[in-house]
Amino acid sequence: MVAQWLNASERCKVMHILSRYPVWLLMKSVRTTVSLSKEQYESLCHLAEVSDLSISRVIRQAVGEFLSRHEGSRLDPISTETPSVMKEEQK
Repeated sequence: MVAQWLNASERCKVMHILSRYPVWLLMKSVRTTVSLSKEQYESLCHLAEVSDLSISRVIRQAVGEFLSRHEGSRLDPISTETPSVMKEEQK
């Protein structure tokens, strides 16, 4: 809820700014630690750099998209191998 002490014009401006962001970015954050392979981390850094985004923002976006795609479903365990290793084995 937008602060009631703002006048109507200020509330409108704030709501306009907030409407530009996905809801999950506006929620209170929780910190977590995730271990990535060196290749995953380097790919993540590259994607963030070419997208002109922070690594954290790329991760939040990826998690949000992943959760939306799998909402209400059950995940099966996946291989712990990195995709680059799996691709080489398929050749």
